[in-house]
Amino acid sequence: MRSWLVFSAMDLDRAYMFWFNDDDKPQVHGSAGLTRNYQPKPSFWAVAHLQQTLGDYRFSRKIIETPDAYVYEYERGQAAEGQASKIYAAWIPCGTDKTAEITFPIGQGKISGAQRMPLIEGKAEAIEVKVADGKATATVSGAPIYISVQ
Repeated sequence: MRSWLVFSAMDLDRAYMFWFNDDDKPQVHGSAGLTRNYQPKPSFWAVAHLQQTLGDYRFSRKIIETPDAYVYEYERGQAAEGQASKIYAAWIPCGTDKTAEITFPIGQGKISGAQRMPLIEGKAEAIEVKVADGKATATVSGAPIYISVQ
């Protein structure tokens, strides 16, 4: 899913998801599916969460893009009552076993929620985000977190 986030910041007209049920057999793309034997794999849950979280939002700008951390801002044109006007996606370019604390500007917005991208069915893990002087601080890993701001 991190690659989709990176693609969203590029000057592309569109990108396609390779949807494929795999049987985990030795062949080209033999284990590349979102499902295996029609059962959801971790990537299935990550894609579902990404669509649910950012489906109505569009890439706005890069807040941080370094070899150590990424933070991208996504905006929703007309946020309905109670919906976030911005969502920040933050992650570090490594596996999910490493973490780092990062701080980035969010302006005067109020955080309405933060969650880590899930790899299993069910509710996403809530993330604690500290805010001071218009900056958010959160612990991130290779699994992106999504911070909603009103």
